[in-house]
Amino acid sequence: MRSKRRYYSVFLCGLLISELMVSVLFCHPKSASGSTLDMDVFVDATELPRKLLRSRITFDMPEHTALLYPKWWLGNHGPVGAIQNIAGMSITDKDGNIVQWERDWSDVYRFFLNENKGSSSLQTELTYICNQPTVNTQGCDSYGYLQIGVINWNTIVLYPEGIPVREINVHLKLVLPPDWQYGTALPFDHASGDTLFFKTVTLEAFIDMPLIGGRNFRTVKFASTKMADYYLHIAADEAEFLPKTDSTFVAFTHLVYEAEALFGRTHFKDYHFLLTVSDLIPSFGLEHRNSSLNGATVKAFADSTQYDPDLRYTMCHELVHAWCGKYHRPAGMNTPDYQTNKNTDLLWVYEGLTEYLGTVLMVRSGFASFDDFLDEWAGLWGWEFNQQGRRWRSLRDTQVAAYTLRKGSDSWGFLRRNQDYYNEGAMIWLEFDARIRDATNGKKSLDDFCETFLGTGDPTIYSISFQLADIVSLLSELADEPWAKLIDQKINKTEMEFNPEGINRSGYSFTFTDKKSNMLNLREATYKVQYYHKSVGLVINTDGVIVAVVPDGPADRTGLYNGLKIIGINSKTFSSDRFENAVRNTPTTGKLDLLITEVDTIREFEIFYDGGLRYDKLEPVTGKRDWLKTIMAPRVSE
Repeated sequence: MRSKRRYYSVFLCGLLISELMVSVLFCHPKSASGSTLDMDVFVDATELPRKLLRSRITFDMPEHTALLYPKWWLGNHGPVGAIQNIAGMSITDKDGNIVQWERDWSDVYRFFLNENKGSSSLQTELTYICNQPTVNTQGCDSYGYLQIGVINWNTIVLYPEGIPVREINVHLKLVLPPDWQYGTALPFDHASGDTLFFKTVTLEAFIDMPLIGGRNFRTVKFASTKMADYYLHIAADEAEFLPKTDSTFVAFTHLVYEAEALFGRTHFKDYHFLLTVSDLIPSFGLEHRNSSLNGATVKAFADSTQYDPDLRYTMCHELVHAWCGKYHRPAGMNTPDYQTNKNTDLLWVYEGLTEYLGTVLMVRSGFASFDDFLDEWAGLWGWEFNQQGRRWRSLRDTQVAAYTLRKGSDSWGFLRRNQDYYNEGAMIWLEFDARIRDATNGKKSLDDFCETFLGTGDPTIYSISFQLADIVSLLSELADEPWAKLIDQKINKTEMEFNPEGINRSGYSFTFTDKKSNMLNLREATYKVQYYHKSVGLVINTDGVIVAVVPDGPADRTGLYNGLKIIGINSKTFSSDRFENAVRNTPTTGKLDLLITEVDTIREFEIFYDGGLRYDKLEPVTGKRDWLKTIMAPRVSE
């Protein structure tokens, strides 16, 4: 998203050619017959508390067609469909005869049917084991416990190859455990006994609308505007973990008002926040077109005076995804099924822009104060200065290899480089916002970009593709800046050090303080860690175990590494307070004496350091426009 016309030349020509190829490869073709397919789907979730989920699906099977299990997953950005947990699969023809199948050895998500000559009716039955523990599958997995559960429909679906998922109609019937309530964006039709009937939707919409349920449940319609109705569905491990006062929902109301002001239009008539408040189900967020699946711990609503940091971040981020990522998608990610490989080359837009706008809306809506936001961003972006992986791999490479970065070794993360298209993508968009404001003396901003780029399109179309050239063109209309050259440098090139130009252009600079902010205290207490990465070059947990070492920092030069446990500090037994005091006193002592244990070995280390406690802080630069405060100011009056 940026460019000055004279910088297009070879760079943009190459992009345009490659993007044209992407749009051709990933367009949504009509099925061979030009007709749609109907699927009757029955889901039995009565054993979800026992971690089992079952489905029975009936449809007409096209001749010479394979069956597919969903593989590629938006949000997880990779081929991570949880196929490893299928515990039973049966396929029968219209007469009840078993149809033999065999798996495609080159694609384990694809199944061939023996003697497939087409059938007037085919029935598949799947049994799925819930609660896959890996981080790669969390957002697209199903979960079941005694009081609470999550159903991601992709876990119990097989569908015919060759028919775009937008041309397959799903007629859903569902049975839940007794006494369970539920929340979903799926449009409800009627109930008959214990069976719930839902209105017909396409397979794409069906899989895009997960369901949460449980015995301890609450649904709140917290906003109704001229554009849409907004709902919050909450399932909790226990009733005591549900919100206790309606004042809890004030910021949610402000959030959707600010989102509508930012984008100018919705592509949905209703939006559903699905939230599990649980220590059993993982805390994560996954975006959908008119809903989001979010997880928080049981402490999410424990403090009525402030919002849980992870909860407010997740809710704001995933709401923005309804516009950026789900409705407006990079062309390479807008595929006709869940099997075609997706080109994740524009995740700095898909996730980076969402990260930036989610933070903006978080402050504008009152989920976070401006001061808390400054402290939070100082910590998040100050962390990027430690990242030496940028010296060997570009930001683009982290996008292309995105899903491989979601789980790896716990050691030496600063050498590997992680999913920097989130935070550094947000920094890029902050810089672009400040550049537009500088160039137009504040008359234009990224808000104008969002309304024009993300607030348009035909809402009757499920999603709209965009390409890099579209972003560059619109940015060029807003301000005369070298957008294409900037993108090339920031996305495609490696760099020796983190460039904080987004902060600098917005009127702030990084500095250090020896005082922890309230946000840092809260984060350390939440995650039971202590951050010394800007001082001695360590992050440790409250038990003294080293969880991160900064390359070339004092601890690294001493020879320390992840997994070692500190049992002594300056001739005394380890405690969190003693370690913090020891670092505070280094201007006098000039070093730390550590006693370290690893398995059954005890060693002594000396860290030579005399800088005291150092924490990142953002301060306004005298004489520069304070764009950050302007950007974060609410647009909607009380």
